[in-house]
Amino acid sequence: MDVEAHNNLGVAYHRIGLLEKAIEHYQISLRLKPDFPEGHSNMGVAYQIKGMIDKAIEHYQEALRLRPNYPVAHNNLGRAYYDMGLLDKAREHYQIALKLRPDFPEAQDNIKKILGRSNRKP
Repeated sequence: MDVEAHNNLGVAYHRIGLLEKAIEHYQISLRLKPDFPEGHSNMGVAYQIKGMIDKAIEHYQEALRLRPNYPVAHNNLGRAYYDMGLLDKAREHYQIALKLRPDFPEAQDNIKKILGRSNRKP
């Protein structure tokens, strides 16, 4: 199997709740292609769900190092910072995600959560 196939299999396992199998396939995809931003972002999501926020942030940051204008990774990094209570950092990454992709519903919802929690405008 190739990089995309392992990543897609990871996504499929993730969607049905088999997080360990998902991580296994994300790891394979990243061994095959360490400079794969989607794989790093997906791995970050899996680690974040497991409560491993520091590892998640490492993968999101690597995805952004590889592709600085990757709105999904900015949104995911924002979610990690939000979970840590770092609202200013979270807002910064949500705003970047929306600047890159103004029609990004998840980032729009996440900005609204920040506003609700901090009563500050974006």
